[in-house]
Amino acid sequence: MKVLVTRPQGQQETLQDHLLSAGFQSLHFPLLAIEPIEVDAIDRQTVLNLDQFNGIIVISPNAARYGLDLIDQYWPQLPIDQLWLTNGSGTKEILERHHINAIIPTSGTATEDLIHLPQLEAIKEQRWLIIRGQGGRQLLSNTLKERGAQITYLEVYQRGCPQYTEQETLKHLNWCDVILISSAQALENLTTLTNNSLLFSKTVVVSSLRLMHIAKSLGWKNPILAAGANNRQMIDALQTIN
Repeated sequence: MKVLVTRPQGQQETLQDHLLSAGFQSLHFPLLAIEPIEVDAIDRQTVLNLDQFNGIIVISPNAARYGLDLIDQYWPQLPIDQLWLTNGSGTKEILERHHINAIIPTSGTATEDLIHLPQLEAIKEQRWLIIRGQGGRQLLSNTLKERGAQITYLEVYQRGCPQYTEQETLKHLNWCDVILISSAQALENLTTLTNNSLLFSKTVVVSSLRLMHIAKSLGWKNPILAAGANNRQMIDALQTIN
């Protein structure tokens, strides 16, 4: 089976190694262009006030990379006794390389799983920092505000659509049997790059129920739902395909 891996540049290697070990061929075709955001005075003050937050939530591997690069400029040693949470094992691994032991949900990798962590239940009057990309979902922030928390964002990167020609896109689609997707914007970017009927003839594996609904609305008839976005979960979903 030939698998198209669509993670951003630099985030595909381990997944492709696991795919090879599991007997799959893979090709990398990133569907998100990631660029850091230039921080302003408000962002710098947020980082300087890091020790005033009860906890920090890191939304993605890119948020971890760019966020920690920024934090390291002002905090050679991180504040102690501070909760760090994230929604995925890939992000957790990046944080661990900075000696941060982040808590992750065991139920899945979606925001809906994150908000059910017990550490986010009794948070009235607490201050929480969310490190993320520009323009992310509001579900997490809105939920925590409803529970009485004060929320601050630190947006450290932006996502865009890679510049491929339709010919390049169709070349990759012709090659693959299955497309792996773990981002709503990646799904939307792919349909922006081509509306050719070939696209919807391909099997797409998505990492959350939300993405499954989006895929159906875009034109896929039977997207396959993985238990989450980590390498093992995506490969487990692939192995259910006949």
